[in-house]
Amino acid sequence: MNPQQFSKITRWASIAKNDEIYFNEFSLTQTIYDCLWHNKEAVDEGFNKYMLRKMKEYEDVLAYHNKNCLGEKCKICEDRIIIKNRLGLNYERKKS
Repeated sequence: MNPQQFSKITRWASIAKNDEIYFNEFSLTQTIYDCLWHNKEAVDEGFNKYMLRKMKEYEDVLAYHNKNCLGEKCKICEDRIIIKNRLGLNYERKKS
């Protein structure tokens, strides 16, 4: 995702953390879909199918990480902190 597309997600997070009505799955999904128009693979595959495949890949990576994280200098842990800071989020949403 390029910086311009990431800024759309950042703007969504900024609005959503102050507006409970805006903080919902539909709003986030529409923002992500708007960004995916710039991803040829997502356009060709279809946004929903692309996102489901990517979520499965990330779930697999995180499951492996959760079992094998060594703590210090963990790239995944470092990336999570960077993303939370950029989005201004101080919590992780629990999977429902």
